[in-house]
Amino acid sequence: MSERCRSRRSHPAAFTLIELCVVMTVIVILLAILLPALGAARESARSARCLANLHELGIAHLSYAGIFNNYIVPAEYRDPLSSDPTPETMGMWNTTLVDVGVLAITNISKQVPVPANPITSTVFYCPSGDSDAKSDGLPHSLDDVEARRPRRSTSTLLKATVDCWYGINGATSSGGVPGKSSHSLPGRRIPPDNDDNDFQLARMSDVPADIVLLYDGVFMNQSNVDPFRVNGRHKNGTMTNLLFVGGHAESVARRLLPGGTTLGYVDTPSTVAVEFTMPTVAQKFGRVRWILPSSLP
Repeated sequence: MSERCRSRRSHPAAFTLIELCVVMTVIVILLAILLPALGAARESARSARCLANLHELGIAHLSYAGIFNNYIVPAEYRDPLSSDPTPETMGMWNTTLVDVGVLAITNISKQVPVPANPITSTVFYCPSGDSDAKSDGLPHSLDDVEARRPRRSTSTLLKATVDCWYGINGATSSGGVPGKSSHSLPGRRIPPDNDDNDFQLARMSDVPADIVLLYDGVFMNQSNVDPFRVNGRHKNGTMTNLLFVGGHAESVARRLLPGGTTLGYVDTPSTVAVEFTMPTVAQKFGRVRWILPSSLP
């Protein structure tokens, strides 16, 4: 065998520049196809975990009602004599569920000192939310990061720190929704800001199962005041996860919820704010309703 033949066998032909370009092009095309699918799969997993958290919180609400004469847990407790009415000093619905023992305490932080950053190891954490800072509770638009951040509270009895990425369908005063009774939402501050003697709570069995109880977002939606506290944080900001009084959790298009088609900040009643009073919004699971029937106390 000649020296030239032996040399060809011991040194296989290398890729040409054109062949390398073709291979690289194929890889780029495959990445362009696969990466969005992988991102969508990750977001679907985050949304599924969020729905599972809401479902667990729904079970906790039902357990609370079973213990406390069928009453829905107060959205918040207010001490009329307190000079420091902040989330850190007032018991919220989430800290109440922890204090009464219907949620496992193992994942609730009792660290001293309290961690500066939000605590993400609990059922109150939405994996599609932001955990870079605590929310001030005042989002100014549909895409304001304040609605994706958690609101921090401290439980009254156990002194456990709770960061919560979910809001409750409730109001801080008993003024309610125009044209409705003074208690128009299932979640209520006890006592409300405008009546130190009002301790009326809604009963779980009296509230229709399709009324919204919890939502992706922050604090309370304040009856007809601030729809931007309801946050579209799933699937590129287009979907919101809701928990209903009956215990069912579902993803809903954010554009079909109050404030969903309007830009700008709302902190007074307006055409956007009163969308909470619209009769219903049709969805595949039935109807999205925020307001209680006027016949309820």
